[in-house]
Amino acid sequence: MEIVPNSNNSSTDRTNKNLTRRDFVKKAGASAVVFAIEPMLSGEEAETIKMNEATAEEIRKCKKIIENEQYGEILKNPCLVSALYYSKHAIEKMAPPHKNDPEQIIWSIYPLVTKKFRENYINTLEKITLDNNSEQKNLTTQSLPLDTITFDKNLKRNHLDAIDLFTEEGSPIYSMSGGIVVLAENGWKRGDAESTSSEHGGNTVIIFNPNDNSFYRYAHMQETGVSTEAVLISGEKIGKVGHTGLNASKPGHGGHLHLEINKYDKKDGEMMALDVFALKRKIEALEKTQ
Repeated sequence: MEIVPNSNNSSTDRTNKNLTRRDFVKKAGASAVVFAIEPMLSGEEAETIKMNEATAEEIRKCKKIIENEQYGEILKNPCLVSALYYSKHAIEKMAPPHKNDPEQIIWSIYPLVTKKFRENYINTLEKITLDNNSEQKNLTTQSLPLDTITFDKNLKRNHLDAIDLFTEEGSPIYSMSGGIVVLAENGWKRGDAESTSSEHGGNTVIIFNPNDNSFYRYAHMQETGVSTEAVLISGEKIGKVGHTGLNASKPGHGGHLHLEINKYDKKDGEMMALDVFALKRKIEALEKTQ
């Protein structure tokens, strides 16, 4: 099976790792299944990456969904949902060698997603939302995700395309917008990188707002309280603040909600992430109205 990533991505990530071809192949995995994967970097020759059979089978499954345009199957596959959610910048940060299987799956299938496939996926989500909104819920309003919020004093220490909202663990988390739940993972286990589709995110919810084609991602949750394909209005409880995820589970790293908002750019067919400063301005604007 040959997977050909997009050659337009940045040419810096893996080069900075200073890996030889031998080191790269050695660190990429240890099992019998071998895939020829052209690097995401422009001008480099294809690399041979070893992966286990379960990972290879998951990539084959995702590839089949994409090739056969099985849009109704996407929400059953967290890794494919994630590949459709992340921005190009976020995917570039997943460049090999991969630390876990979900990361390898997402990085491998991302280049297979065409502009047409992503646009049809967005259209499918809009239709599912309309079909499941039998109560004619108002999906246009916005609300705060937490009852009390504290920002980091130095946002430059925060994430580039996300913001950490500090509050008490166990506090309720509310959906900022109306929309459809496209991801709801509640099985994170410490030491098990495959327990959720994001080792760092832990228990995570992603909600798609059809009014502005934005995806809201809430991570490190203690527990999630919604299910995939549920249609919500803003202000509905979706879980509790926790410390799940690789870094958030470390002592002194919990007590916050990790929030991201990625918007679909129809013109370019790409996902564009709001930066940390735009996210802070959005939260502050909502605080003034509520």
